[in-house]
Amino acid sequence: MHIQWCKLGDRNTRFFHLSATTRQKKNQIFSLDVEGTTLTKPCDVKIAVFNFFSKLYSFTDRPRASCNNLNFLKLQPSSSTALELPFSAYEVKTAVWDCEGNKAPGSDGINFFFIKKAWNIIGGDIIQMVDEFYRTNLLPPGINSSFVTLIPKVKGANKLQDFRPISLVGSL
Repeated sequence: MHIQWCKLGDRNTRFFHLSATTRQKKNQIFSLDVEGTTLTKPCDVKIAVFNFFSKLYSFTDRPRASCNNLNFLKLQPSSSTALELPFSAYEVKTAVWDCEGNKAPGSDGINFFFIKKAWNIIGGDIIQMVDEFYRTNLLPPGINSSFVTLIPKVKGANKLQDFRPISLVGSL
């Protein structure tokens, strides 16, 4: 199978579609064991997952360390003013180029490699978006959207403790 993947890759072949279908079925959660009860209905599984991870990651208010008696160094007024200047086109492009290009793509399927390759076409729009954010303090709706998915820690995972949540966040 590995040799076939090296030869055919992700070209639009029967092999690719079979591989994608197999992976999709392997990653699906068909049933979940929650406190001795097997859940099979998708709506029940969703509710159980939501409740489990909401409880696991809920915030409990507790005393925190205080910073009241710490003496921090302060910036000179000339330096602090420079921190509030608009971003230059050079700074925006440098930030994009500092991102790893071939990491997981965003929800739209676009990764930073694509953005770098298409910079001559889309770079102006990205700079305009950053400038607009600087002026208005508002990001376009949906830009911070993310998808949470569960990654099995063990083969044949069927309990919520057997999964690790990860967040898939878009880039722009």
